[in-house]
Amino acid sequence: MVDVSNGSGGQRGGSFAEMVTFMREGRRHSKKAQMDVKLHDTRQQMEAKLSEAQSQMEAAKLDAVTAAEQKIALTVAEQKIALTVLQLRLESMHAAELLANEELHALEDAIVESLDAAEGDDDRVARMVALSGRMASDAAFSRQLRD
Repeated sequence: MVDVSNGSGGQRGGSFAEMVTFMREGRRHSKKAQMDVKLHDTRQQMEAKLSEAQSQMEAAKLDAVTAAEQKIALTVAEQKIALTVLQLRLESMHAAELLANEELHALEDAIVESLDAAEGDDDRVARMVALSGRMASDAAFSRQLRD
């Protein structure tokens, strides 16, 4: 056993094997501390990447919702335009005496009823709009509306 003085006048004893063990423990603790630091850094990097991916997903969802809303708005705008064109054509046909007063009023009532109905319950206006778009002749269109 080797005696080592600690400078305080007392003796402190320890073997070479104990010193080696002490140094190995110190290195092991140092390596563990380094690994803990690396693990902590890696965890922070992964959390940052996860946060970024979540932000990108949220942005993509927002873009998808915005695109869907724009499509719905465009569809609604297109429907309003188509309905306006149909109404103008019906009034024009009435002015040309291709539709009687009662027929025009019945068609206007059908339009209002269709607009008041729940979506998908009444497709008369959609059929009139489609038929109007396919038929160029007012006379032929008025005959089809009577049937």
